[in-house]
Amino acid sequence: MKYIYILLIPVFLISCGEKSPQDTTESLSPANQSQSANSPFPGLFGKIEGEAISVSEARKRKAGATITLTGKIIGNKFPFVEGRASFVMGDPEKITSCDLMGEEDHCPTPWDVCCDDVNHIRNSTLSVQVLDQAGKVLKTGLKNQGGLKELSMISIRGVISPLSSDQAMIINAEKIMIHPEVKKLSE
Repeated sequence: MKYIYILLIPVFLISCGEKSPQDTTESLSPANQSQSANSPFPGLFGKIEGEAISVSEARKRKAGATITLTGKIIGNKFPFVEGRASFVMGDPEKITSCDLMGEEDHCPTPWDVCCDDVNHIRNSTLSVQVLDQAGKVLKTGLKNQGGLKELSMISIRGVISPLSSDQAMIINAEKIMIHPEVKKLSE
């Protein structure tokens, strides 16, 4: 039972138009492919085929459903759970990370979406976790695995956990695809 609370904490520790389904057939960047080969999570990182729904749309689905969703690692000052294969991801069409606010030094942790309403953040984020063979969250952090980091755009294929609730959705990830970073054009 204590594991449930550990997983739900990132959703609630908040600091400072729905998108149409996205095609997730783009390939991983070469950097992510090479990092994936050395990962302690064999087979977790890779390409995900087909259509993906948004985080907000995923939150409308029921426990047990297998889904593919796309979002961004945002929604919390500390989106990765230390020592556990779990993180928070949010819907970038519903909540805004501070790196998009237009000011270079707006916030030291731009992934925390601190300028958005707390209720709006809760309704636009979810927890992602990776389970071991026994169905327990792996005791290895995911930060920097396969190139995964704050502000990464990602797609997840997984199953909605039966431990999910209206307040906190949990996805048991089977596959994670990190989208290549889009470089901003300087004006």
